[in-house]
Amino acid sequence: MDIAIIGASGYTGGELMRLLLNHPSAEVVVATSRRLDGTPVASVHPHLRGLTDLVFRNTEVGDIDADFAFLAVPHTAAMLIAGTLGERGIKTVDLSADYRLPKDVYEK
Repeated sequence: MDIAIIGASGYTGGELMRLLLNHPSAEVVVATSRRLDGTPVASVHPHLRGLTDLVFRNTEVGDIDADFAFLAVPHTAAMLIAGTLGERGIKTVDLSADYRLPKDVYEK
């Protein structure tokens, strides 16, 4: 299964990548970061050295080609991304609080 990690440069993205790189049925094919476009993933996540040669890409959500996506983006950003992925048939898990709580509860 091809996996995209959107917002892969943070702690959550790095730990998720570590877990997925050891999963026999998962292949991380996209690791996005707007500000680190072109930077090797292992230079930001040294615990991944020798496990991946992926490079962060500033890929538009509409251009992501994967079976599954994880959103490791700041709170409120996932609401801007998840719908597009779902419309394209990409199963998506949001790791932020955007869909964890009703909006009025979260805002309080």
